[in-house]
Parts: sequence; structure tokens; C-alpha cells
Amino acid sequence: MGTLSPEVSRRNYEVVFNPSTESFIELVGKIPGRKILEVGCGNPPRVSLPPERNGLWVGCDPAIPVMGHEKLILPRNFCAEGAKFVVFPWELDDRHIPSFHPDLIVLTAPNPKDVVEGLLYQLERFLEKGQEIQIALDTRTHEAKTLGKEAVIETKTWLIKHGFQFKSGKVEGRNWNSADMGNEAIVFIGKKVR
Repeated sequence: MGTLSPEVSRRNYEVVFNPSTESFIELVGKIPGRKILEVGCGNPPRVSLPPERNGLWVGCDPAIPVMGHEKLILPRNFCAEGAKFVVFPWELDDRHIPSFHPDLIVLTAPNPKDVVEGLLYQLERFLEKGQEIQIALDTRTHEAKTLGKEAVIETKTWLIKHGFQFKSGKVEGRNWNSADMGNEAIVFIGKKVR
């Protein structure tokens, strides 16, 4: 387990890279605030929705190198005292990220091919009633143009199957904290009710 760049560690929040299962479970148990799981946070990790004061943000992406990681991109003017950030350079399987139940699950610009091929089903072990979810599907990349409609259908089907009430629609003009997003996305926002 290690902390990231000195610039990050001087602030009033902590960043932990690839903790052991035991350390992660202990950390999750100590966090009194809201917990966020961001899937596909990119390399370097980009925080789309930062945690609140004393909250936890957990980001994962297979593109993050296992060693030598030194950067975390936070939204401007971020200042949530006591917040913790955990970065995993792995996929969502339980060999790499221990199960926990975040209050919010975020996917910003997942590859439509991954969505069509079952990415969302890897989230099942993190689900629990009362959770919120936010999925922003990109509309501008080549994959979005060829598989975007299928990804939208798969996302709706998955949300319904897993008991989420949700709204969806096209959102324009938002400054997404993602290298893959333009200023337009198809967004699903929901809450797990069963």
C-alpha cells in the first residue's frame, strides 16, 4: 500500500494506491461519509464525482499501471476535508477489488463494446437496495457510433433487471471529467428500489 504524489499528500485528503484486501476493508469500515465507486476512471485516474467531507472515492480501471502510478485528476476547486481516494489498477472481479456497498456507482464513458459484452453484470456484487447509480454513455467516439444503441438498450435492460428506478436522456454542455467524453452524453440516473 502506498500514497501518491507529495503534492496530493500535502492536502487534507488521502490517496491510497492498490491497498491489500484487509487494508481496504478496514478503511471502508472507518469512513463515516458517502462512498462512491467509479468504474473505468481512466489512466491517470479522473474523479468525476468527488466524495464529500469524510467520504470515500474508489476508482478502478485496467489501464492503470500496477507500479509507478503518480497522478490523480480532481475536479477544480475540490476541497472535501478528510476525504479518502483509493485507486485500483484492476478489473472489477473479486480477485482484485474487495466487495463493498458504495452509496453511489459511477460509470463515465464506459466503452460501448464493454457494456454490450456485459460490463454492468460485473457490478452485481456491489449492489444493494437504496444505492444510486449514474451512467454517462459517450456519443462521439467510433464505438459509440457503431454500438451506442446496443449499449443504451443493454443499460436499460440491466437497470430494470436489477431493480433500479431511473431517468435517462441526452445531456449537453456538461464539462465531463473524462478524456473520452465530448460535451454530450446519454445519461442514466437511478436508485435501486428492490
